[in-house]
Amino acid sequence: MQRQKILSSPILGSVIRHVMAEVADRKVYRVSKNFSDVFLPVIAKNEAQKDKTYALRYAVYTEELGLKPENMAHMESDKFDKFSTHCYLNYNPNKMAAGSVRLVRPTRKGQKIPIQAFLSNNIDKGEVHPNDFKPSKICEISRLAIPRHFRRKAVQSKKLILPGSVDPLATFKRDRKYFSYIAIGLYFAALSIVIREGINHCFVMIEPRLAKSLKYIGLPFEQIGPVTQYYGLRAPYYIRPGKIPNQLKHGFSALYKQIDLAVAAQLTQDKNSTFSSV
Repeated sequence: MQRQKILSSPILGSVIRHVMAEVADRKVYRVSKNFSDVFLPVIAKNEAQKDKTYALRYAVYTEELGLKPENMAHMESDKFDKFSTHCYLNYNPNKMAAGSVRLVRPTRKGQKIPIQAFLSNNIDKGEVHPNDFKPSKICEISRLAIPRHFRRKAVQSKKLILPGSVDPLATFKRDRKYFSYIAIGLYFAALSIVIREGINHCFVMIEPRLAKSLKYIGLPFEQIGPVTQYYGLRAPYYIRPGKIPNQLKHGFSALYKQIDLAVAAQLTQDKNSTFSSV
């Protein structure tokens, strides 16, 4: 309570928040140096890797949150996955997926991003709308999923036992400081793909509180519609990806560069493979 009073002070509050922000940014900078050694972004290139993301989504959206119906395959997938790029973070010590995200990427007329398909009327009049652009120039970041053993309670625990194991994870004490940045790492991986693939307009449905946090680190998501019930209370947001790298705070910029390097290497490998097979 006392801390909240101090932070809300018109004189001291802004000063203290600035100091806290600087401390947080230095912490992120330290984390960025080894983040890719602990969590490596992987672009799903084959069906086995895509299934890995579908299974992770099922574990989170169906088994944990009860937001999607059960099925015998234990996979969470929909029609948008056919024209999406899927990405996950590999926890390197045991190659377990620590989180996943997808980029819905229309390539032709008739293909829509989820916001267009389900929430087109929820975008305020006069705001940026997906219908304003060619399908190949828009995307939507969606289906961010992080299993419970990599989320906040795990970070606060003294030990971690992963599903299918009876022994505590040997590397947990060393690595848990990186767990808090899994969601940011997934967003950065998605945005790196967007920028490198030349997609100019990005949309996302997220909680306003999360959007506010992302704006603080330099991701200026612009709210374009009201909060609505969509897998929880969320609102539609828009961002111009090309502006992001130059707006990130120092520590987060360093983290983005590490993730971007890993993404770039995979995209380059894909293009080289395409050329060599022609």
